[in-house]
Amino acid sequence: MKVDPGIYKPLPADHGELCHPVQADGFHLLPELCNENSRAGTWVPPAMEVIDAVEGKPLRRTDAPWCCSSSMVFRSTVLDKLGDLLTAAGIGLPLAWSGHELYVLNVTRVSPALNEEASDVWRFDGGQIAW
Repeated sequence: MKVDPGIYKPLPADHGELCHPVQADGFHLLPELCNENSRAGTWVPPAMEVIDAVEGKPLRRTDAPWCCSSSMVFRSTVLDKLGDLLTAAGIGLPLAWSGHELYVLNVTRVSPALNEEASDVWRFDGGQIAW
């Protein structure tokens, strides 16, 4: 498979499944996986839940249940098909879920692709880019 390099922003699938930490404080772990530091040796998977219905309406099954824009969560089928592409950018860390296998991408390779002078950038108080 030939893949053109580019800049991609994850977006949720229309009416697709969601994936959230069981404990709300689990959300703080996920953005920390995108800073070029491997967590493979220290990773303790947070308990996750896949939300397959909202207000009684079923959500469509997806290989990448939506968690948040800072983290890519995916099923093992994604690793099977895109493993080489993903491992060029990072490591798939397992998540604790009672269903099938879920992974979150721990980004260990970041390209300096942001042209700050030509962009509108909003930062958190500590200087980290929010968007």
